[in-house]
Amino acid sequence: MHRRSRPRIKLAGSLSLLVSLPTMLVAFARYSRDGGFAVLGADLRFAGLMATGSIAGALLGGDSYLG
Repeated sequence: MHRRSRPRIKLAGSLSLLVSLPTMLVAFARYSRDGGFAVLGADLRFAGLMATGSIAGALLGGDSYLG
């Protein structure tokens, strides 16, 4: 990989966060206002499995990218 690629990767990651973070915050606010989180509270096992899978995928994906 060329040295010039790293700043582009950082810029792409920053721009991605710039777009996705406000979108997620608005969705979170609307979802909580509509009472959507009550559904997750009713099925905590499912939410826990989804969170565990997400974390495992991030760790494995990050490891394969760095390794």
